[in-house]
Amino acid sequence: MLEQSRFSAGRPDTPHPENYARVSELTARGLSEINEPYRMDDMVFVSQLPEPAILKRIGKEIVRQIRAGQVTIPEEILIRIGFRNPQFKSPDRLAYDLAREYSNACSEDLRRQIEPAWIAGLNPESLRFFRTNHELGEGSDNPLAIVPKLPFTGIGYLIENREFTRNVVDTFNLFRLARIRKLGLLHTAVVKEAERPRVASQVFDHTCYLHSLDVHAIASLLGIRSRLTPEQMAILRVAALSHDALTPAGGDTVKMIDRYLFDEDRHYPELLVGPKWEQLRRKLSISADDLAQVVQSRGGALSGLLDLADKSAYVARDAEALLNRRWSGSDTTDVAQIRNAVERLLMRNPLAAGIWDSVELSDQRVVFTDPKRLQDFLTLRALLFRGLYYHAGARFLEGIVGQVIARYLYETGQLSRADLLSMDDSGLEQRVDQVVGRSFFVTMFGAADEARVESFDSLAAATAREEELIREGRPVTFVDEFKGVTKPGTHFWVQDKGNIKPFTEASPRAAQHIQRLINIDHPVRLYSTIEPPGGEPMSSEFQKAIAAYRQRRGLLE
Repeated sequence: MLEQSRFSAGRPDTPHPENYARVSELTARGLSEINEPYRMDDMVFVSQLPEPAILKRIGKEIVRQIRAGQVTIPEEILIRIGFRNPQFKSPDRLAYDLAREYSNACSEDLRRQIEPAWIAGLNPESLRFFRTNHELGEGSDNPLAIVPKLPFTGIGYLIENREFTRNVVDTFNLFRLARIRKLGLLHTAVVKEAERPRVASQVFDHTCYLHSLDVHAIASLLGIRSRLTPEQMAILRVAALSHDALTPAGGDTVKMIDRYLFDEDRHYPELLVGPKWEQLRRKLSISADDLAQVVQSRGGALSGLLDLADKSAYVARDAEALLNRRWSGSDTTDVAQIRNAVERLLMRNPLAAGIWDSVELSDQRVVFTDPKRLQDFLTLRALLFRGLYYHAGARFLEGIVGQVIARYLYETGQLSRADLLSMDDSGLEQRVDQVVGRSFFVTMFGAADEARVESFDSLAAATAREEELIREGRPVTFVDEFKGVTKPGTHFWVQDKGNIKPFTEASPRAAQHIQRLINIDHPVRLYSTIEPPGGEPMSSEFQKAIAAYRQRRGLLE
């Protein structure tokens, strides 16, 4: 006998106010443990799949319930999965096998999403695992994307291959972003001033497309909780998906060529032309001006929600990338301290990036209802800036491509802005290989291991030192200068003892600590290599790129 699933009652389109009640009560923790998938238009939010230790606990509980007669699973299933075998000793395997049996039963009728009657009596944790495993596997026919986990947010989701998201992805050619790294050529912080590192540099692989989907997921939850109108929701969701559509091949690395020219937000209106855009605009009843205002931070509350979704998404993914990158004792002391601080923060608050549930709108402002949770989030973000984004040891590959090679290709007309906005990372790497004369990655990873970096307070001091190194015969030198410091986010509004005030006023000591973390002590870095990259003579084209850089800087030859 089969029973109708409790979670199959309808698939609401872009939310109307009457559909808000259920998700507006959710928290990040609640969504991470939701027993029934929540459907919103073409998106399905699910609980996150359990870790192995939790899965074993689930299996043990199912075994206990079977033996206690609290659940009645058909005998043919128990025989099929080996439970009646005297040698049975694997409760986690039992959980997987029963999840497969559950999914097979539900998949007999995808449209109705029926559940088998034998699940009656199972505890919520077991049901959550069965339903999530099914939804992420056989529960959706031809999904557009499956993202089981957005770390430290409480979010897991999939997107069905229909209507809203697919139309936006096609309109803005977002599949190209699946071949562009979100962190460009930023890499493990291995470049040092003196001691030779003992490991190879590694770049981070999560993509701009995944980031866009993550921003869309968080923005959708923010929009529902903020009770936006259907029109506002449509604008916010399109903005979230498309805000990085003008990312060039190489991402932030290539933006070093000309930050104005490759500013996605500033040039966003360029996307809002042509027949595909007109078709999408008419279908969703949105205007180009309204959409551009949101992306360009001129759209009031919607811009605030988009900004928060963007920050939450990249902090979540980048924190996971930093923690998952385990390297040897060549790790510098400051990086080790920062990584330890990140681990401690996330151990204490494993949903530190899941602040989407602590936001309200007031007078077109995004207001955080929990200053302590905002403090954790801003601290985590500041630690990433200090230990990764701004770290001098992590920017060698980015600098040599952005400041020297890609800029040379651009200034000599070998690469245009149109080229960089249509190609992906592999296309750019092929052009860089032509300059280097061999594989850029093989050559430059070794060069990063042996590169040196020196930090200065002023460009003049760095320039004087660079000229010394050129006289000494250093084959590669370049300067990486931070001309502006990222905002620490302490300007955000919070509710504090019944009043709305900036975080800096509500928590001044915490704000000062975050500001100190995000500040750059010596904003000008000088990189150099003692030997030619790869240990072989540089190609003539590579030498031209170095000469063009030095001429542009007015350096001595």
